[in-house]
Amino acid sequence: MRVGDSKNFVYLVAAAIIGESVISHPLTGNIGNDLLGPLCGLVFAAAVILILKWRMTKIKSLKLPLKAAGLTAVVIFSVFSFIICILRFSEYASRVMLDIASGVLPFLSFGGLIVFAALKAEKTLLKLSSVLFFLSAVSLILTFAFSVPFIEAKYLLIYEAPDLLGFLYSFSRVGGTALLVSLPLLFIGKEVKLSRFVWGFVLGIGGVAVSLINTLGVFGSEFAATLSFPYSYAVSTASVGKIFSRMDVFLYCVCFFTCLIKCSVCLRSAVEALKKLPFKILFQKK
Repeated sequence: MRVGDSKNFVYLVAAAIIGESVISHPLTGNIGNDLLGPLCGLVFAAAVILILKWRMTKIKSLKLPLKAAGLTAVVIFSVFSFIICILRFSEYASRVMLDIASGVLPFLSFGGLIVFAALKAEKTLLKLSSVLFFLSAVSLILTFAFSVPFIEAKYLLIYEAPDLLGFLYSFSRVGGTALLVSLPLLFIGKEVKLSRFVWGFVLGIGGVAVSLINTLGVFGSEFAATLSFPYSYAVSTASVGKIFSRMDVFLYCVCFFTCLIKCSVCLRSAVEALKKLPFKILFQKK
């Protein structure tokens, strides 16, 4: 990375992982599936990312056709990831936050923020990520703390073994999404130490675990599985007097901030790949 091996990269990875967890948990109604499936999926995604990162550091040089193909894949994958992030956030925003799906101005404003963050210097993007991560982390911690009186310990006890199909569903849904939003980070952080990815995933998995326990502890797996956005509804049940009568605002901050980070990273990785891939590279001889 041109700005050096910044510790802020840890928060960039963590924010990308946490963002997907708070929007929608793929709950099946089986506590074993709903607790173990997502966490195992995240561990799997982390292993894939770390192996790819380790192999990338071993590659000294690539032949021109292979380099061109790789950069093209980065562009396509980053754009695809960008679209997925936008669609998921748009669905959540229109159904839970505000009715902005039909409004052009809110989306243009949000898109402008994404472009601004993506096209600024990498140092600026990293600093922005660290600030937004801490705001998101504080929101997660506060909502969990205020939800404790509503959490039933019996809902978190595993009485039956996970069923295979339900476990695989939760595993692939969360693990696959984590891979989707994390792979562009490999291109952005190509010179970042492997340990930065490790700690980023550790923080991200911790955030997912907190939101899972919050959701399942408040509703139980069977009822939570019937909700489109179970964590959002779990948070809305928590209140502390008149000051925090609606805890939803903290969740909205998490969703907004992390989506902004993920989309900016995806756009940034696509732009960086395009810069290294002038059209003539495809027609050059070795």
